[in-house]
Amino acid sequence: MNSYTRTIVNLKVLSCVQDHDKVIVDGGLFSIQRVPKGRLLSLWNWFTRTMTSQSRSHTLEHLNHLCTDCERLVDDRIIEEIPGALRGIESLRRTYNGDVSTVATLEFVSARLRDLQPASPESPSIPSRLSVKRRVRE
Repeated sequence: MNSYTRTIVNLKVLSCVQDHDKVIVDGGLFSIQRVPKGRLLSLWNWFTRTMTSQSRSHTLEHLNHLCTDCERLVDDRIIEEIPGALRGIESLRRTYNGDVSTVATLEFVSARLRDLQPASPESPSIPSRLSVKRRVRE
């Protein structure tokens, strides 16, 4: 799978993340792990994530890679997927609300993705990265 396809797929997967879900990265592709209810099942979830090296820092690292890919490959299709991905990242932010470092990193990732969106009508004086890139290409 090429990097453009992987980027679109990962943005789509992020758009499906709900509160309390975890993102798993395997071979550069995101998937969602629904966290089971109950203390014993949560312990099992922690154990399997630990044994497969699916840590928060691993996920955050790949979210940053996704942002880099979006910045490098930005086009209308990627921009179309960003709002859904931002909702998923917001769900992750609520999931990890007690972890200041994780929340700060998720906010940074969100900001990078928002920067790729065209300027909103409320703030037309602030150009997005995309509008700057489009002007440079012209």
